[in-house]
Amino acid sequence: MPGPSPPPTAAPAAGRPKQRAYKGAAAQRTDAPRHGRPAVVRLARFAWHPSPFPAPPFTTGAVCGAMAVRAMAAAIVVVAAAVGAGGASRAGASDGGPLITVVDRHSLVRWPAPMRDFPCTSGMGRRPCFTPDSGKGNNACPSFVPPRSLASFPSQITWQRGKTVSVAWSKNNHPPAGFSRLSLVPLKVGRSVEAHKKYAFWWGCWGSGLAKCKQGTPLCESDKKGEYFRRQVKVPTVVPDGEYVLGVVWYGGARLGRNVLSFSPYWSCARVRIRGGPKSGTFPRRFEPGKLALPLPIKTKQRGGMCLSGVDRLGRCDRWPNTCKYNAVQWRRPIEFQGRQPAQLQSSMYNV
Repeated sequence: MPGPSPPPTAAPAAGRPKQRAYKGAAAQRTDAPRHGRPAVVRLARFAWHPSPFPAPPFTTGAVCGAMAVRAMAAAIVVVAAAVGAGGASRAGASDGGPLITVVDRHSLVRWPAPMRDFPCTSGMGRRPCFTPDSGKGNNACPSFVPPRSLASFPSQITWQRGKTVSVAWSKNNHPPAGFSRLSLVPLKVGRSVEAHKKYAFWWGCWGSGLAKCKQGTPLCESDKKGEYFRRQVKVPTVVPDGEYVLGVVWYGGARLGRNVLSFSPYWSCARVRIRGGPKSGTFPRRFEPGKLALPLPIKTKQRGGMCLSGVDRLGRCDRWPNTCKYNAVQWRRPIEFQGRQPAQLQSSMYNV
């Protein structure tokens, strides 16, 4: 299914908007024309996330407040379009960055098809990875309200052990920063964060494997350039036949135009079936960086065997905001592959 549409546009409010009205999306204004170009308005980057949960009953005052927030968001979209039409994008380019960057969504697995059409965050974002019954935030897959069994979702694809298969995730206008980690987790423990760590089998640069897609399709979601990321991975030969959760987590990401950690991890899941293929007792976990998409978020050339990321591990910087928010985006390797190879996957691990 295609990604959700942005909020409906409305006519921009007359007069200069107050910065206080845009919490987290303040406006920075330049009234005087520069070099013969029209005056421009530089808007901070913002994101819009449609909520998957039913709306609670509101009072009249709350409804009015919600309508006002929607109107302000719509006005921002219209002003952005007006500025772009007036040639302000050329003026912004002289400043070394885009005037307006709209990030509609964060990244999630697109192939195989996800169980839920949005990711969740282990930080303090709009979609925390919480368990509906406890709210403790120890969930590696987006939750359901009311809760649903993972077994209630049909497998989207059948993989054979030892085969090389495609896994894809959305780009959604983000720069190529961060790591992707893949896990094949038995259905019984498919939501457990610890289980996804235990059964992780592949790491790579999140921003590698750039591919083209048709705008508006599930692969593209809201990416303005019609791009997504696709990597080839080998199915572990230690995994028995059965039903599994494919977990994809993106961590260490940054916003466009910034060179510091900007997000907590984003998690998404798909259902897959394993059937047939050669079996083995062990299987090595793999780190395959891949070639990063351009332009890079910092002025540098790609270093062999490394990825650009704001962190090198999950856990330490998962909550947001935290002291990690000033971590520089720099060349890193996952902590699991620093100076040694991680322990291999064992066929006995899957007896759960």
